[in-house]
Amino acid sequence: MNRADFRVVTRCVILALLAAIPARADDLAARLEKEFAKLTADDPAARDAAVEAIAKEGAAAEAPVKARLEVEKDPEARARLERALQKIGIGVLAARRWTAAWSVAPLEVAASYTALSPDGRFAATAGTDERLVVRDAATGKALREFTDIDVRSGCTLAFTADSKRLLCVPEAPDAGLRSWRMDDGVEEAEVKGEKFPGSLEAFRGAGVTVFLSYSECDDTGSVAWVVEPSGVRHIRDEPEWAAISPDGARIVICAPRRGPGKDGHSKAVTVYEAATGNVLRTESLEFTGEVMRLCAVAPDASAAASLVDGHIHVVPLADGAMEQVFSEGAFALTWAEGGLVTVHARNVVRWWKDGKQVREVSTDPGEMDALVSGGGVIAVVVRNARAISTRVLSATTGETLDRFETVLANSTPGDRELIVTADLHSIVYREGRRFLDLPPDGEQQALGYSCRFGNDRVMFRRGENVVVRGIAGKSAGCVLAPHEARLERLEWCREGIVVRSEHGTVLLDGADGHTIFPLHGYDFEVSGGRCIDLKALGLAGPECRAVSADGTWIAMVSGKEIVYRRCDGTGDTKRFQPEDASDPSKGEVTGSLSLAADGSLLAAEVPKTKCVDLWNPATGERIARLGPLKGTLGRIAIAPRDRTVMIAIDGFEGGDLMLFEPDGTPAGHAEWPVYGSAPGLVVQGQWALASRNPDDGSPEILLVDVKSPENSQAIRIPDTTTVSIVAVRESPDGDRLILESSEGAGVLAISCHSGFLRRLTPLDLRDGGVSGFLEGGHPVVLSPDGLSVFFAATMEDVSREAAIKGQSMAVSPDGKRIAIARGSRVTVYDLR
Repeated sequence: MNRADFRVVTRCVILALLAAIPARADDLAARLEKEFAKLTADDPAARDAAVEAIAKEGAAAEAPVKARLEVEKDPEARARLERALQKIGIGVLAARRWTAAWSVAPLEVAASYTALSPDGRFAATAGTDERLVVRDAATGKALREFTDIDVRSGCTLAFTADSKRLLCVPEAPDAGLRSWRMDDGVEEAEVKGEKFPGSLEAFRGAGVTVFLSYSECDDTGSVAWVVEPSGVRHIRDEPEWAAISPDGARIVICAPRRGPGKDGHSKAVTVYEAATGNVLRTESLEFTGEVMRLCAVAPDASAAASLVDGHIHVVPLADGAMEQVFSEGAFALTWAEGGLVTVHARNVVRWWKDGKQVREVSTDPGEMDALVSGGGVIAVVVRNARAISTRVLSATTGETLDRFETVLANSTPGDRELIVTADLHSIVYREGRRFLDLPPDGEQQALGYSCRFGNDRVMFRRGENVVVRGIAGKSAGCVLAPHEARLERLEWCREGIVVRSEHGTVLLDGADGHTIFPLHGYDFEVSGGRCIDLKALGLAGPECRAVSADGTWIAMVSGKEIVYRRCDGTGDTKRFQPEDASDPSKGEVTGSLSLAADGSLLAAEVPKTKCVDLWNPATGERIARLGPLKGTLGRIAIAPRDRTVMIAIDGFEGGDLMLFEPDGTPAGHAEWPVYGSAPGLVVQGQWALASRNPDDGSPEILLVDVKSPENSQAIRIPDTTTVSIVAVRESPDGDRLILESSEGAGVLAISCHSGFLRRLTPLDLRDGGVSGFLEGGHPVVLSPDGLSVFFAATMEDVSREAAIKGQSMAVSPDGKRIAIARGSRVTVYDLR
């Protein structure tokens, strides 16, 4: 075929396609007319089939069906046309899919938990972004990353003694021990255990690692996990203290007895064989008097010691050995260099070997504050009237190696090192001498418990960073990259997306996710779809304030004045105060404020008089004083449409919602739940809303008609026991509400006119922020099962994206996009 022939064929094809378009449209119109005629047929099956046939035509049939509705007179035919329209809408909505537009992690935070491998090769950090990152300890380069690590309640990280596995135990009620191999990054099967009643510590010996969870309350129980090359075991013995022998062969756990001893109290010291978990020996330590140091186990797990009325009791943990009792007047002890070290009156320090005193040294006078051993040295901390002084003594000779003023002294696990920090100058002792000296540099923090050692490297905090450096030389080492902060809540306004975490808040551009500027504490408000920069207005601070629903006006309490101005900073600032503000017993305004939606009316609580003042904020004129009010004032709100003022009163036996006209004239009252929960009290122009949980029935949502409070309705919520509202979303038509509850009721959909619609998800919420309305009024809800979209007219669940999950969500003001916070990342999706 030559070029001319090709052009002729192409032209014919195009003409044929153009001719087919009206033909297909004519065919659709003909098919619809045929089905429209069947909508009034005598046969019910024919009518239902007609509705289904119309719905199958899809979006193309939407306009013709709406046109038919405008001229259709038969009520039953109209109802069937509306049902067909609903089916078409459901099909169109179900066919749409979410597409990721952009994703960012806008906030960073220092690592919350750290570990350094014994061989010094690997540095591990975990953060609130639910990531666990393993880096090269020499360079800081990321080697492996593990996700979905929930450390919000805390966790313990540790490498096994051979540095071949990284272990993590989150401090959560249903936590399990997780383990990853360092050679290939494969996660081994998670080991689920019993609940952890308290904080966790990790102990390590040759070939074995022990996680110990302990509690200060004897009746809650504790648990130990033993991790070794052959696997993981639990030892439940309510431990208070644990030690591992240097060869890793024995584990010693000290635990309280269930009842008192013969004449007082009793503790059990149990020796386990690490390889099998078998109990080798159990000894009972009984005491009657004040015990300064309840129990200390020798580093080689050969014996346990306790102080009983000033006497030292040493229980050898080998079969056949006899208990030793010696010394008098001791009030602190520690193990060091295979023997015991005690402190006596006038801070005399004594060394003991096999029950015999071998050395004595006097230290500074004052009250003994701490006795810490490790790294071949002993730190004696004394507090007197002038200051805190510390002497560092050789554990073998008693010689004074260093003396400091004001000090923090800690030993590392296994007592291999002792860390002394004075005025941020940190000295680490090992093998009886200084081997690492970190001078202050303006940002360094005390090493304290955050110091980790591995072979020839040390990991510590420096400001917000985690630093790994070699022990030898003066290299600054490598700074490990920070983690990303877990995000807690999103709000989408016209200026962008407000992203919050416990570490900070930023405003992101909704188009591409770049940071517009950071927000700090009380320096901003979100209202009327706007993010208002209070710092720029000179109104930043935690004072009581109210912003109009349209985001135009703000009122704040400053001392005895009320400050009122436009949120964009234009116009004059109005300042006014109650007429009796000069009387310190009456006039100070420190309570709640509420502004009308357009800012034209202000209600201000005056707590000392138990009154509420109504003001014209534009002129500073007080319109009326409401009260004194009986009971405790709960909330103040102003209805957005007719400016009805509502005051919730908490009474002794029940609450009351009092209504007033804008001029202060009483407008009725209604029953109101004491401590009724609903953000903002009024959710739309006609209704006030709260939750109520009767003792003898199902929980209820109470809707009070602002115009006719006597027409209030209580909407029962089935199949649940408690409702506590944390967030309310209003549909574009003002009738349907999405309620987010924090008490297990989940996300609820109700109609202000017809009542309960359905439970959208059983999710138990804490802070809210997982629901909204898309364009067209379709509800969208984020749950552990994914993202669900519901059809507005029927509340039918039409689509679910299981891969889209997170802890918070926000919908754009136009309802066309959503933002999801998952861990530390914000991802924006389009529905196409």
